[in-house]
Amino acid sequence: QEQILGDQFSACCSVYNELLAVRFEEGFSRFDLQNETLRDLKICFPRLQCIHSQVLQYLCRRVALSFERYHDRLRAGVRPAGKPRFKSKNGFQSITYPQSGFKIVGKKLSVSKMGILPITLHRDIEGKIKTLTICKNGVGQWYACFTVEVPSAEVVHPFPDRAVGLDAGLTQLFSTSTGAVIANPRFLEKSEKKLARCQRALSRKKRGSRNRAKAKRKLAKTHLKIGSQRMDSLHKITSKLVASYGLIVAENLQIQQMMKDRRFAKAIGDTGWGKVFDMLRYKAE
Repeated sequence: QEQILGDQFSACCSVYNELLAVRFEEGFSRFDLQNETLRDLKICFPRLQCIHSQVLQYLCRRVALSFERYHDRLRAGVRPAGKPRFKSKNGFQSITYPQSGFKIVGKKLSVSKMGILPITLHRDIEGKIKTLTICKNGVGQWYACFTVEVPSAEVVHPFPDRAVGLDAGLTQLFSTSTGAVIANPRFLEKSEKKLARCQRALSRKKRGSRNRAKAKRKLAKTHLKIGSQRMDSLHKITSKLVASYGLIVAENLQIQQMMKDRRFAKAIGDTGWGKVFDMLRYKAE
């Protein structure tokens, strides 16, 4: 099943690149890509018959969305705007079933063209399942991500009149207007020696060898752990803030501009300010 997944990801990557090339050359719309280009690709490459039709159709939507966002950045004056790019084999990391082709059977996931996949269902799925995205990360872990539709519910905040101001920093993550201090865990800084060892080991290995692939996976695991530690810490901090205060005020930091300073770029990236503010925003909403 893992081999089947890998083959489907590889085929979808090739289809995505073909669709993107046609979009650059011909300027086709999403529907032209789906009705003409995708149809011709299915005729020329019989192996695409082993992939669910809606997965391939969704690739046309991904190409169209990438161009829409590119034009939005152009209109907003973002420079460089970042044109849509072709995907490498390792850079294509997800496929999506937008409507059908999957269902949960007990503790397992039934997927069209793949069969019954064992999964770790870490919580019950509430609401109506709309889409399924199967994705993988750099260390070979696979995830099934569901989008569900649930009825909206009015939530009453327990402390609507409490307010707090946040002052971001590098020594401490935040200093609050109430006098409290939120520590900066500095996960990247604590793991720099281990990262350096993994990077040196990778640089010594011969390109294309199995030992290089193992060293690359070990380096990816180290980066994954650092990212997971940071995300876990930020989720706990932001959830506590949102649960404790009805109004949260923070600085409007120009993080991208601040990252251009070589002296502080690594420390700023390690704090995760941008992710903190995003979490606070959506959790407060």
